[in-house]
Amino acid sequence: MRRFRALKSLKDVADLLEIPAKTLTFYGYRNRLYKTFSIPKRRGGARVISAPANKLKILQQKLNHIFRLVYKTKNVVHGFALGKDIVTNAAFHTKRRFVLNIDLKDFFHAVNFGRVRGMLIARPYSVGQAAATVLAQLCTFNGKLPQGAPTSPIITNMVCGRMDSQLKKLAFVHRCNYTRYADDITISSSRRSFPAALAEQKSGGSTVGFELIEIITRNGFEINPDKVRLQLYNETQKVTGLVCNEFPNVPRPYIRKLRGVLHAWKKFGNDAAASRFFAKHYHKPESARAAGDLKKVIRGRIEFVGHVRGKDDPIYRKLLLQYGELNPGCRIEIGDDIDTDFRVITRALWVIETDSTQGTAFMVQGHGLVTCAHVVGENPYIYSADDPLTRFNVTNIIQDRDADIAILEAPGIPVLKELRVGNSRLLRTQDTITLLGFPEYNKGNKSIVHRGQVTGRRTHFGYERILISPIIVAGNSGGPILDSRNRVVGIAVTGKDSFENTSETQYGVIPIETLEILAGRRPSI
Repeated sequence: MRRFRALKSLKDVADLLEIPAKTLTFYGYRNRLYKTFSIPKRRGGARVISAPANKLKILQQKLNHIFRLVYKTKNVVHGFALGKDIVTNAAFHTKRRFVLNIDLKDFFHAVNFGRVRGMLIARPYSVGQAAATVLAQLCTFNGKLPQGAPTSPIITNMVCGRMDSQLKKLAFVHRCNYTRYADDITISSSRRSFPAALAEQKSGGSTVGFELIEIITRNGFEINPDKVRLQLYNETQKVTGLVCNEFPNVPRPYIRKLRGVLHAWKKFGNDAAASRFFAKHYHKPESARAAGDLKKVIRGRIEFVGHVRGKDDPIYRKLLLQYGELNPGCRIEIGDDIDTDFRVITRALWVIETDSTQGTAFMVQGHGLVTCAHVVGENPYIYSADDPLTRFNVTNIIQDRDADIAILEAPGIPVLKELRVGNSRLLRTQDTITLLGFPEYNKGNKSIVHRGQVTGRRTHFGYERILISPIIVAGNSGGPILDSRNRVVGIAVTGKDSFENTSETQYGVIPIETLEILAGRRPSI
């Protein structure tokens, strides 16, 4: 952020992007470097895409990376944000009496050159006027944000920062939840009646309340009146395309269509099924290439079901098996049955100690040794509770102190057991979970297996936390939380210093998806 604020001139921007100033001037002021075309929308109409030329696109990709470093994603923003998606967005609005959906009209084109430039000049970015001008030129086309440029999504989030804060405050005043996924705004409530200041349900449909309209229009956006819907608890409630009445879920018609095309593939063959499928859904009657496309499209849709419902979900597993039978050349990995023997499961646990702290670490597939960042002090080492005399020094740590999560490397450590990753987004209140770890550990102690329930969710300094009923005390931090299939869905993080001081009834857990954000980063020490 400090280097970004130091940008004052065109040359400063050129140096940041590691290109000559003349090259930056060329790409910043040549509007012909875009290819514009239209693609049809599923519900009618067309979406205009302006794709930048390759060299300009590379510069915008560099800028996109820089913007992501200086912009801190707000917890209410789920679109174009690392570790968030339509599933996390829908999860904020499950089990609510009312769910209000609003769509912003011409979202990208509503952000013009002047707004981008003004946003960069203003706090907290505080870029110099000349630098802000060339940055805004690089990111706009015909004076507006182009839908198709790598920088447009992150810039919309930056521009919407003030509006997000105001709408979050408005929702809080009326005891509601607020999130935004790109141009989709969602507000939900469990009050007996939905606040009229936000929206009302009338015979002709749903209308947006004055207070909500005022904030949106004051921030330079316009509501699409055709896409305003106030959904009640006794009907199917959807958020960003997912059903959210009980938990984020794929709509039933989506599953039925998948089963239908798999049935057609089996009965009539790939070519005939592909020709019919693309003619109906994509208006593409040609089938020579479509036969190969069908495999990709169906596999992608099945994986979407797995992403939303979890890779252990029986519907996902059955669809994937059917796909594998019809396409023998592809590789299908379903996984084995549920782990049930805790004598085996707890072999994945390790005690971590430093000069001043003690905690729990565990092995997880695809990531290695995981724990909380706050238990990693000076001179860390780990050992098995079954063999406390054999120690392994931690030589490398990839960590995020804000998220309070760390991935460790300890040369020579044996892999006795690896836990498999679950899906924390599918957890609902009162779901059964299991807490593992070494609370108040002394040499010779075994790990504790503590069953309990999910009690809720909350946001902690911008990071989501799952609340659970099992007691978390010192020494258990960094331990895994398992779901009903004994897959890791979280990491124990917030609790008390001892069992004698446990007046708190809800204990905090880091969602396991946070690991995906941390993985691949360079070591921070």
